[in-house]
Parts: sequence; C-alpha cells; structure tokens
Amino acid sequence: NNQSVFPPLCNAGYVGDSYELQSQQSEVCAAPCPDGKICPSAGTIIPVLPPIGYQAAGTGNSNAIPCRDDNGFLGVYCPGDGIYHSVKVGYKTVKAEVNLSFGYVGRNNIGQTLCPQGYYCINGLNHSCPKGTYMPAETPSRDRTAASACQPCAKGSTTQGTAATSKGDCTECKPG
Repeated sequence: NNQSVFPPLCNAGYVGDSYELQSQQSEVCAAPCPDGKICPSAGTIIPVLPPIGYQAAGTGNSNAIPCRDDNGFLGVYCPGDGIYHSVKVGYKTVKAEVNLSFGYVGRNNIGQTLCPQGYYCINGLNHSCPKGTYMPAETPSRDRTAASACQPCAKGSTTQGTAATSKGDCTECKPG
C-alpha cells in the first residue's frame, strides 16, 4: 500500500509556511526563497544564509554561487550576509579557502583590507609599485589607487625590487 504525501513539500528554492505537511503547498509556499538566502531542500521552512564567500542574489535560490558581481569576481566580497559588497577605494579583497556546509568549496572573496604599503589597488586587486619607484608609507590607502601613486626614484637611482615603501629604498645605480 503505497501512499504519496499530499500536498507535496515545497520545492527547493521556495519557503514552506508550516512544519505540517498539510500546509506546505499553501499560497505562502509559493513564495520564492528571499533575496540573499537559500532554501536548499524540499520542505524548507527557514531560509538560510549562504556560507561566507558565497552569495544568493535575487529570489528563489536553492543553492549559492561564488562571490561575484555582474562583471565577474573583481572588486567584490561576500562576508556571509548573502549578498556581495563592493570593495572600498584603496582596499583589496581578502580571499580564503571556503569548505563549509552544503558542500561548497573554493577560494573566494570573503572580505576587504587596506591596500598594503608599496602597492596600489584597483578593483580589489593589489599591484606592486614597479622597480625604480616607491610609495611613501604615509600615503593614505584612499590614494593608493593607481600606478601614478608610485613615486619615481631620483635620476640615477633605483630600488632593489618592487613594492618599495620609502625614498630610502632608492639606491644609486652602479656604473655599467
């Protein structure tokens, strides 16, 4: 004697309004999972936030996607509130291995931090000042937004490498 459950559970991506099966397919059940949350399985009553580094943009999500905006992965981070946030000017994204519930795994943008000394940051990515230039350590992060923030060493001098942070890092070039 095979009895089917009627009404059926709300589908994944939708919110049920009751723990009682008889109420699962009401009008409220027809509501998609809210923006920023996921309803991972049939019969979900309480929508959940996606893991840090993931987002659930829009409504009706049964799973989350890696943190990204419409242009890709640059310049955004997902701190665990279900949506992506733009990285502030003068900041870079922080990536981390994510291996959490729902089987999600990956290296995703989870936060932001000040652009480091000796670097300029564009769209959340840091770029080192090239050899022969330096960025004074006192340069505010809000001004570390383009290669033009890197100051050239005096004529006839250069730096040992990239990402120099002071004029003192410039040394006189050896003849030859």
